[in-house]
Amino acid sequence: MSLDRLRTFLHVYREGSMGRAAKALGLTQPGVSAQIKALEHELGAPLFDRRSQGVVPTDAANGLARDVAAGIDRLEQSVARRVARTTDIAGSLHIGAPPELFSVYGPVLMTALDHPGLDIRVRLGNRSALHGGLSDGSLDLAVTASRPKNASFGAKRIGAEKLQLIGQADGPLIAYDDDLSLVAEWFAAHRPDDNPPRPKLIVGDLRSVRDLVVALRGWSVLPAYLTTALRIEDRLAVIDRRTVDNPFYLVWKRSRLRTPRIAYARDALAATELGETAIRAAGSIP
Repeated sequence: MSLDRLRTFLHVYREGSMGRAAKALGLTQPGVSAQIKALEHELGAPLFDRRSQGVVPTDAANGLARDVAAGIDRLEQSVARRVARTTDIAGSLHIGAPPELFSVYGPVLMTALDHPGLDIRVRLGNRSALHGGLSDGSLDLAVTASRPKNASFGAKRIGAEKLQLIGQADGPLIAYDDDLSLVAEWFAAHRPDDNPPRPKLIVGDLRSVRDLVVALRGWSVLPAYLTTALRIEDRLAVIDRRTVDNPFYLVWKRSRLRTPRIAYARDALAATELGETAIRAAGSIP
């Protein structure tokens, strides 16, 4: 069974499209289709149902992916690391992160990528923008506060933020979005029988949520690292000392790890640990 065919199969499986897999592999779509047909002939079973919007894996494809994915990923990553050690990895690296997270953890992340040959470009955005950038190739890596469900993405936990209920309990709720991100997580963990009230105000930046909680004498759920200075100054109170750990993930498009520069950066960032100790060491607690 050809390793190239299995590698091509895995890309089609994860991308859900012959065309997107061909682009990721640097092949033509007819070439990818021919490899899949040859593999299906070899296995004696169809691997995908072809549809107008892409392909849908069969049970045989699901089983094959379970059997070969880990081994092929390890092999490709090992090759990329070896190439990175013996070739020039100079060039541009595009990193994405939420603005609030980067405002505090940026020094930690950029220190990990302190390589003379790398020119780093940082794009700030929400989860949808970051995942979209990874999908279309405009981002090489991203740090997010949510683990992607897309099979074409890889992810590694590199830390966590502690979510706190802060402000004044009898004030208005100020939230980050209509889904009550962070607020809903805290309530699910500590008040599962209660539903959060309708927010008085929604603003899509956690730093602005923090400042408005103070100005309007409201309340919200926020990462502790964003409220440390205000709590020290007694300008912001903790309503309930119970917290929830919300993980940080380093996320990448699996197919991009064949590029030595991206493989090097992924390994460097994967070795970081984002948390209170790291930001105190970097002097970046706001």
